[in-house]
Amino acid sequence: MWSVHEYINTGVRAVHNLHTGRLKLLADTEKRERPSIKRDTMKLLVVSALLCGLMVLTTAASKRHLVKRSTGCPFGWTRNSDRCFLFVPTAMSWARAERNCLSMGANLASVHSSSEYKTIQSLTAPHGNPKTWIGGTDAPQEGIWLWSDGSSFHYSYWCPEEPTNGQNQHCIQMNYGDSKCWDDMGCDRHLPSVCAKKV
Repeated sequence: MWSVHEYINTGVRAVHNLHTGRLKLLADTEKRERPSIKRDTMKLLVVSALLCGLMVLTTAASKRHLVKRSTGCPFGWTRNSDRCFLFVPTAMSWARAERNCLSMGANLASVHSSSEYKTIQSLTAPHGNPKTWIGGTDAPQEGIWLWSDGSSFHYSYWCPEEPTNGQNQHCIQMNYGDSKCWDDMGCDRHLPSVCAKKV
């Protein structure tokens, strides 16, 4: 890529060639040219330098503008507020599902409102609303539920009498029972999953 200095030098040579019709450098011919030609050449040189600077600034501004525009969800993901969601139909353990989401720059979905839960459920509907992993776990300490993305656990949609905190039931499956609510389940069970990431 040329520097601004190289652009200016090229512009000087081109202006000089247009004025004189010769292929000599401007420095070699300045002594023989009349003062008015020198003045015209200097004006053209200044204009060329300004145009080159303007081109550099315009290119930089357009690149910044493109970066700002590319903040939507990736193809196949569904946006809800400031997050993107993806249903993954492949059945995996909770840990493998989380690792799969991480490979896409996401986590298993945390849920913070009923509207988010409805969005996630709508992603599972075309697949028959299967029991599906989301990012809740109490594996570090029984009964203290956390989201794998580190966000606070302040919304829940537990089924009646859930979570039971049964032996090794440390992960949340959604779409459980007739109400399609949440249930704690053993994390080694193989289920589809929903990933989520910030826009």
